[in-house]
Amino acid sequence: MIVAFSVVLLVVIVWSVVAKRVESMFITLPVALIAAGVLVGWESSSAIFEHLSDPRLERSVEVLLALLLFLDATEVRAIHRWDVGVLVRLVLVGVPLSLFTAAVLTGWLYPEMRVALCFILACVLVPTDMAPAASVVKDRRLPRRLRDVLNTESGYNDGVVAPFFLVGVAFLAGGVDGPEKGAEALVDMLPAALWAVGIGGVVGAGAAYLSRLSQRHGWTTARWRSLGILATPLLAYTLTIAVDGNGFVAAFVAGLAHRAVSGPEAHETLGLSEDVAAFAQIVMWFVFGQLLEFSVREGLDPRVLVLAVAAVTVVRVLPVLLVLLGSTVRWRDRLLIGWLGPRGIASMVFALLAIQHLGGEDSVLLVQVMSVTVVLSAVVHGISAPLIARRLSRRGGRRAAEPAGNGAAPAPGPGPSPAPGEGAHSSTPAR
Repeated sequence: MIVAFSVVLLVVIVWSVVAKRVESMFITLPVALIAAGVLVGWESSSAIFEHLSDPRLERSVEVLLALLLFLDATEVRAIHRWDVGVLVRLVLVGVPLSLFTAAVLTGWLYPEMRVALCFILACVLVPTDMAPAASVVKDRRLPRRLRDVLNTESGYNDGVVAPFFLVGVAFLAGGVDGPEKGAEALVDMLPAALWAVGIGGVVGAGAAYLSRLSQRHGWTTARWRSLGILATPLLAYTLTIAVDGNGFVAAFVAGLAHRAVSGPEAHETLGLSEDVAAFAQIVMWFVFGQLLEFSVREGLDPRVLVLAVAAVTVVRVLPVLLVLLGSTVRWRDRLLIGWLGPRGIASMVFALLAIQHLGGEDSVLLVQVMSVTVVLSAVVHGISAPLIARRLSRRGGRRAAEPAGNGAAPAPGPGPSPAPGEGAHSSTPAR
């Protein structure tokens, strides 16, 4: 274990020196950490797998997920009014439809599998994480509308999956009493959600208000404001758990409330929270590499590969295309939104939480499906995202260079670009 942790630190130091150079070669930090984890997995992967069911690990992973949900919520941007409907479709209809698609596909591939476990696997496969393709939401070669929708949808994605995941775990953990336990979880879901929304909203908004007040009067320093922000999701999570509420939803709502009260300037003091989460994710990516080595060594069922390929493609793409029928989003952008849904840390966290309630064979299968899906996504999306941006940039450059007499639209001037598929903010969007 000491050797493994030393390798993590070495990779981080080396990456800090050559990050700009290697990223231009389509090598991302998650890919580098996965490779390092695989290389040293022969020594420690079996030991790591045996410790996945440790209750102390479960609580640590829950805290990490709460922090990630909070940060996701603070990244949610104000989108244009014509995109609110698109976001509602993607989050409230598209995500549940993706869960249903993944669960049905899993049940078809594994007819002997319990329905609850099929649903848990779906909750592991569906959440998106822009980390493997983080350049997408920052790459100005992609249309701004597309980047905003992707970033905002990704922020809400985990928060929507979390309640479904907890209900699935209740069904799974109930054993022979699974239906009864699951029914109790469904009955308790509404009051748990109400506690989460109430506590998360109060903690997030209250912390943001106090932070702004102290900044205005000079009562504190930027360092302590950063520490206060780091403590905000943890307080929302712990208080909600204490009253049997949904701590994950509370952390997400706290992030939304904090963003609403503090405004864009909150990012000035989010650095510490982002750094803590980033380092935790670094360790997670390395551990994931070791779990991938363990999964391959245990022997992969061909059905695992089929499920992983489907998860990265049709499980997201088809629901996105379906829910965006009749929207103002152009078909090209619908395909891009469906395609650019990489899997990452959220899938790992949900898998680690589910393992606490599984037996040996089910745990191995869950780790294998998660590992193959995430590594496939890290490679495919990590490579395709910048290539797509480059292609769109070339196409936009050619359009701008065409003479007006050829019927080409003039190059846009300064200011916000019109939404794809619409005129320059016309009241009658083209479809």
